[in-house]
Amino acid sequence: MTDESKAIEKFDPSTLMDGVKDRVKATFVALIPDEAWDQMVKKEIDDWMRIRERGYNSREHISDFALVVQNEMKKRAIETVKKIIEEFEVYNWDDQGRKVVHENIQKMILEHADGILLGIVGSMIQQTVNELKSHIQAGII
Repeated sequence: MTDESKAIEKFDPSTLMDGVKDRVKATFVALIPDEAWDQMVKKEIDDWMRIRERGYNSREHISDFALVVQNEMKKRAIETVKKIIEEFEVYNWDDQGRKVVHENIQKMILEHADGILLGIVGSMIQQTVNELKSHIQAGII
């Protein structure tokens, strides 16, 4: 016999426990009938998908699955928005030291100028027309 084969290994109870734990798990799983196992799995999935109220006195109802999906969508949306913003965040200055609108922002404004103008001025003009009509009907004018 060599000295190596005579060497005593230190007893590690965790390795023994892992083996026992695995055998117990396998035994219990084997004891569960397929129908009961299917019901247990279905119950866990249903519980996970069940809509729950979030927070104290909250009216929002959301399932755990929906939370996972929403969190993933939020991460992806933030990444996309960051990439888009990077295209617009560089400032340029003219010869007099004034900030110049980035060319991508200029392009976007020109492409959507009609909608922007309508959004800024449209409600003011509509309100003026409504007040004029109201004054005419009331005999103020």
